[in-house]
Amino acid sequence: ILTSAGVLRDTPTGELPSCLLRPPVPGATEPPCVPAKLDTGAPAGARIARLLQRAEGFVVAGALNGAEDAIDEALRIDATHAEALHMSARLLLTRHRRPEARQRIAAALALDPANPDFWVTSAAIHTAPPQALADLGRALELRPDHVPALLARIDVYTFARDPAAAGADLDRLARIAPAHRRVAKARLDDAIAEGRFEDAIRELSRRLAASPHDMTLRVRRAALSQAVGDHGGPPRAADAIWGADAMSE
Repeated sequence: ILTSAGVLRDTPTGELPSCLLRPPVPGATEPPCVPAKLDTGAPAGARIARLLQRAEGFVVAGALNGAEDAIDEALRIDATHAEALHMSARLLLTRHRRPEARQRIAAALALDPANPDFWVTSAAIHTAPPQALADLGRALELRPDHVPALLARIDVYTFARDPAAAGADLDRLARIAPAHRRVAKARLDDAIAEGRFEDAIRELSRRLAASPHDMTLRVRRAALSQAVGDHGGPPRAADAIWGADAMSE
């Protein structure tokens, strides 16, 4: 059901980690987002924290085997580490190993039931909207401004064909995180649907200023600018930007 509850934590704007934009280090054997290991003499807590950082770096680089190895190593140090169990559940879910993911998140919640991140992951494992909504409601009770829970609940409401509830949560997200790309996309979609193409171009330009390397945004802006500049009229302009979406995503 959910598309927002991946392995990585959501960033304040929903953009990709900046380390992906760094050039590779000559002679490096691991991706740029993966921090170096700590030596075995470091305290256990510090080693686990670094291993989980490495796991997230591997996920960003698309190296899921490396991520799983790092998390497993952390759990060998401490099999009751709640965050390691949580990350393991998220990774297992990403790899479509749902029964194992369910066991890991249940263990994490038994250790820390007041962590809203854990409830978001639990929601992602469910295949029925009512169960997912119950877990996401619990997350938002614990932290009303929890962006990943809101994003996930928008997805569930959309899947369940409840646009009013999805729209209410999107408005709530706009108040909590106005710079989030999901909010910006909604503004863009509204501008295009209402024929406000100059506003749409300005919104794309604003997002490009924050993410100058985002080729999807560049393609969208170029397509819409060309359609409007060619005096194609509203239908042609809308067709151009939706066609750019299909080509670039």
